[in-house]
Amino acid sequence: MTKKELAEAISNHDYFYHMSDDHRVYSSGRRHYQMIHSALDTMFDKKSERCEFWNEHCTNDRSKYTQEYINELIEENN
Repeated sequence: MTKKELAEAISNHDYFYHMSDDHRVYSSGRRHYQMIHSALDTMFDKKSERCEFWNEHCTNDRSKYTQEYINELIEENN
């Protein structure tokens, strides 16, 4: 997976899959979420970089990492 493909996957992710009454929707959303985070782990060494990339492409403000959390990771060199 390329960074462009990962960015598209984050942008198109169903951020509300966990609220579905349909188990198929929940399962599909969970698998997609896990695939995204697996790709983030592979592409970025530092958690702060993964969080920043996520925030850049995440379309749901409530699902973004706080800048305070990212700054803490940076201070820890993570």
